[in-house]
This record gives sequence, structure tokens and C-alpha cells, in this order.
Amino acid sequence: MASTEVKNDEPVKDETEKSKKSVNLKEIRLTAITIDSDADFEDASSRSLGSAGSSNISPSHNSSVSDDPAIGPQYGSRPSINPGVYRLSMHLEAKSKAERRVEELESTMFSLVVREAIDELDILKRTIRREPPKLKEQNFCRKNPEDKRPKMLHFVEETSHELVVLPVAEKLLRDIGWAQNILSITVEELESNGSYYTLLHHVNEIASEHEKRHKSQMNSEVLEDMAKDLEDSIEYFRATSRQKIQQYHDELENLEKSIDESFCANNEKIDYTERTEQTRYEQKQHELWLKEQSVLRKIDLLDKSKKSEDRTSRELQAYMKLAIAECEAQTVDWTNRYNSELEQRSQRMNEMKEKIEKIQEELEKLEELRAERQVLVDEYEAEQQRILDEIEYWKAVHRAATIIQSLWRGYMVRHELGEFANLKVLLLKAKKKKKKGKKKKK
Repeated sequence: MASTEVKNDEPVKDETEKSKKSVNLKEIRLTAITIDSDADFEDASSRSLGSAGSSNISPSHNSSVSDDPAIGPQYGSRPSINPGVYRLSMHLEAKSKAERRVEELESTMFSLVVREAIDELDILKRTIRREPPKLKEQNFCRKNPEDKRPKMLHFVEETSHELVVLPVAEKLLRDIGWAQNILSITVEELESNGSYYTLLHHVNEIASEHEKRHKSQMNSEVLEDMAKDLEDSIEYFRATSRQKIQQYHDELENLEKSIDESFCANNEKIDYTERTEQTRYEQKQHELWLKEQSVLRKIDLLDKSKKSEDRTSRELQAYMKLAIAECEAQTVDWTNRYNSELEQRSQRMNEMKEKIEKIQEELEKLEELRAERQVLVDEYEAEQQRILDEIEYWKAVHRAATIIQSLWRGYMVRHELGEFANLKVLLLKAKKKKKKGKKKKK
């Protein structure tokens, strides 16, 4: 942060020079806001430098970084965004790296203008009076944005962080300190290598932050609308639920009243039904006793029939054992017959397999012979086909030759060429001779 020492006993001339400097600084700000092209940027810089030269203001090269704790690292965060910074950042981004470097004369002129701006900021900083913080020590505070640790809330007496809501004077001092830092670094770059990369970097950061704030503001508005809609829906749901609950309470009261009335009205009916049901129960018990006696008599009869059936089943078992023994003997006899027939059939199968193998060998020999003869047959058929193709070819050639000869002969006759020269004269003479001969015969 560049600052110039200001004494309390300055003459009136210095005051007039400071007023001229403030006017020049305002012109620089206005031109920075309205820059749209490289030509506008150069014209604005030349106008600012010309006004600075006409006022005969010599820049203070003895400016140094201020040690005032009020504008130290605690107040080094970015200030509020100027409306013209975004357009200036777009203008600076449009230039290539080669165009971002200026010549030595231009860099010195720009550095003079920037130093004047630093001096004006220093004067403005010293005219601002800092207000004591109105918040108590127990209020919450926020961490410094430069701190990269997780963001948490702390008490003021525990940490030396800045307050959540700064007073206007503190905010202005912070912004002035930040601007002096950036401008002093820009002056050093202009004087050393004629570039302004730091200024461009911070302008781009401010523009991106402006875009982020705008997006976050839009998102917050959308979320607020959604929250309002949700609150309205919740209120509507609560109102409807209260109405339903009241309705259910009324229905329950009506049901309780109807239950009491029905209980009193049906008490006598319940006593009558109990007596009638008791008599029916006694009648049912008597009927069941009678049925039980009849069932016992049936069980006795079934026991007697079971004993007789047991005797018959024993006789049947003895008969079935004899029948099973006979069947086993027959199965043994039939298995022996089956085995003998199976041996005979297997012998026949072996003989048939031997015959089949011999026939297969003969078939293989015949197949080989057929393949040899097939080669001769194929050669013969190919030769026959070649002869037929040749005959057809020569027939076509002779046919074409006759057609060509007939066409050529007709052409020679029509045009009286070769041996048919003067053909019409000869034909007329022949006709005349025929006519004369006919006349002589007559």
C-alpha cells in the first residue's frame, strides 16, 4: 500500500493541487468505465496524462507501504465491485499477451497517473474517521476470507477476525487499502517490464466474483420463491388437516352417543336372546347325546364286520402266496428261454455284421471304380460339349456370313457396283428383247 506523508501545516497551494488531482482521478475513473476499444483506452490515457501535465503535479516517488494496522492484512479482501470493472475486464481479456506490454514512454506515463491515484487514495484514507464497533464482544464474527481453513463462527474475544457487518468507514478503509496494494504492484510492473498482469488478474477475479454473486442472487431468489410456495402449501395443508381433525372429532362424538343409545335400547333384547340361546343349547346337548348313542351302536356292528373281513383276508393271503410261487416258477422258465433266444439272436447278429462289413468293402471298391469311370465320363461329356459348342459357333458364323453376303450383294445391286455395273441398262435390253420375241411369235 503506497501512501504519502501529509503534514497538518500544508499551504493553500498544496490544497489546490490536491483538488486538481481529485478531478483528474475522477476523469480516470469515468474513462475506465466507458472504455470499449483499444483506441478509447489510448485516448483516455493520453487525456489523463495531458490533464496531469497541465496541472504541473509532480508524482511522489517516495511513497511507501503503510504500516497502519487499520489497513493491514485484516482489510486486504476485495472491495465492492464497480459497475465498470466488468466491461474493463472484458476489454483487457480481448488483448493478447503481446499487446498487454506497453512501451517505455507509455509505461512511465501510466505509472505517473497511477501514482497520482495512489496519492489521492491516501489522502482520502486519512480523511476518513474510523468508528468504534457497535457490536458487543459476545456477537458472532466471520473468518478472514484469506484464511483457507474451514469456515466456522467464533467469538470476538477468542479470535482476531473481522466482524460480520463492518461499519461504512471500516469498509472504505479496507477498499482503499486493497486498491493501493494493487495500484502499487501495477506501478512496479509498469516501471520494470511495462506490463500490467497483476491489475488484469485482479480485474478478472472481480468480474468472475460479480458473475458468481449475480448467479447466487438469482439462485437465492428462486429458492425464496420455492420456500414461499412451500410455506403456502404447508399452511394450506395445516388448515385442511385441522378441518379434517375437527370433522373426525365430531363424528367420534356422534358415534359414542349412538353407541350409548343403542346399548340402552338393546339391553333387554340381549337378556331375551340369552335365555332363548340357553334353551337351544340344552336342546342341542340332548340331540347330541342321542346321536352319540346311535354312533356307538354302529361301532359295535362295524367291529363284528371287521372280524369277519379279517378271516376272509387271511384266506386270500394264503391263496395269493400260492399264486405268487407259481408266477415265480414261470418267470424263471421264461428267463431261461429268453437267455437262450438272446444267445441265438446275438450269434445271428454277429453273422449279419460280418456280411454287412463284406458288402461295405465291396461297395467301397465299386465306389472307387465308379469314381474312376466318372472321370472318363466327365471328360467325354466335356469333349462332346466342346464339339457341340464348336458346331454351334460355326453355324452362327456361316449364318452371319450368308446374311452379310446377302446384304452386300443387295447393296451392290442397288448401287450397281462390281459385276452389277450397268445392271438397269442390261435389264431394259433384256425386256426389249423379250417383247420383240413375243411380237415375232404372234
